[in-house]
Amino acid sequence: MDLQEIRKQLDVIDADLVKLFEERMKLCRSVAEYKIDTGKPVFDGEREKQKIESVRALAGEENKQSVEELFSQIMTLSRRLQYQLLSEKGKGPGFISGRQTA
Repeated sequence: MDLQEIRKQLDVIDADLVKLFEERMKLCRSVAEYKIDTGKPVFDGEREKQKIESVRALAGEENKQSVEELFSQIMTLSRRLQYQLLSEKGKGPGFISGRQTA
């Protein structure tokens, strides 16, 4: 396979990744709405730890660290979106159980 063909295949994968990322972020908006409605905090360290472990398990040995870094970044972007939505609804990071905390 020549370089141009490899690049074409990478372009297809990149387009798929963008589509999947956008779908994931749309779901993150739904998570944010749920958390706003129920007063749950945005950050759930235990959930993120479990998620990292599960995606690492899906990766081949040579990619485990890279997959962990990728998903750590994705979760950071998800939290940023959720905090942004909280802010837009007038509920800062201290929002818990339907009330603003100090």
